[in-house]
Amino acid sequence: MGRDFWELSGVIEQALDAIDHSGDARMPAVKKVAAMTKARALADRMAALAAVYTDLVARSGATEATAGSPLSDYLAATEGRTSSEANGLVHQASRIGADPAVRDAALAGTVSPGKAAAIGQVLRELPRHDMTPDQHQAAADVLLGQAAGGATTRQIAGSTDRILEQVAPNLAPTPEGRAAEAERQRRRAIRERELTFTDTGKGSVRIFGQVPQMEGDLLRSVVGACVERGRGDERRELEALKIQRASGDLSAGEYLAARTALQEREHRTTAQRQADSDDEHRGSLLTLDARRKLLKARSAKMPSPT
Repeated sequence: MGRDFWELSGVIEQALDAIDHSGDARMPAVKKVAAMTKARALADRMAALAAVYTDLVARSGATEATAGSPLSDYLAATEGRTSSEANGLVHQASRIGADPAVRDAALAGTVSPGKAAAIGQVLRELPRHDMTPDQHQAAADVLLGQAAGGATTRQIAGSTDRILEQVAPNLAPTPEGRAAEAERQRRRAIRERELTFTDTGKGSVRIFGQVPQMEGDLLRSVVGACVERGRGDERRELEALKIQRASGDLSAGEYLAARTALQEREHRTTAQRQADSDDEHRGSLLTLDARRKLLKARSAKMPSPT
């Protein structure tokens, strides 16, 4: 039998407070990875729990009754979020709570909150009024199976037609219908295209925009290729440094300096790498050129053979 939320929330807080972090740095590498994996899985379950209660508050209008403001405004004010962030949380919570099976899977940690939200969105896009309860349940089961089987959030979000073909083929769109809908979406995307540049006043330019799917996929593939090329360059540079250190071409100090510079590039986030994508190849060439100059300078200092 389940126990009261308030009783167990206190237990969770006590457990978090009781964790001793003094020995974390001394953990073997395998235990560090295991601890990270466990903590992230627990964080996902807590995020799902927060989404369930967020959806409960949204459905009941509790913040309107207690604070006189919509939930998104309440979250923005009490958690210091932007309006768009707060709205995003409310919408994600509503998608996670759209189906009991999906909600329970997220709470149990079977699927991540992101995947649960994607499943909820697909279920909402289905012609529910034309489907039987069994068909709707079958759709939820198929989507949950896909998520547990490793499907990405994007793959789940784009599976509406395939789900219909599996559970309610009589309701699935025809090839002609799909083509017509794709053309409608294309025309709408072209009308809604935009790209804006805004100075932040802090030395940066904020870029915002949207383009049609075809152009967006092309841009994503080009940027992604640059990012992966940069990662490959870093791996090759690291191997080259190790070889040069082992052969004596680089001293310990020179190796450490080059390795530290390379680490700064290795530790970039994916978002930072995408922002740097235009410079990935050029940066690699500059690094190689700098290494050649270093070796040339060292050679010049060596005494000439007699």
